[in-house]
Amino acid sequence: MNFNVAMFTNPSATGFGVIIRNDKGEVMAASSARGAPASGSEEAEVLACCHAVEFALGLGFRELVIVGDSATVMHNITDFGTFS
Repeated sequence: MNFNVAMFTNPSATGFGVIIRNDKGEVMAASSARGAPASGSEEAEVLACCHAVEFALGLGFRELVIVGDSATVMHNITDFGTFS
């Protein structure tokens, strides 16, 4: 599962995108959504990751490889452990 975020200034908002592919690279699901404003890029990445995980869990996915742009956010997710 890969997620990304965009930050907009006028009006202030974030945009989230997520795509879930299988081991063959085939698209299983995708989503995009508008989100609340974020105070910075790291907060925006966290919001995008939360959106992506909620989206995947809502569709019944339980085993995911999560990929995002922010090394800090991805490191913190790794330290958190597995989702159940």
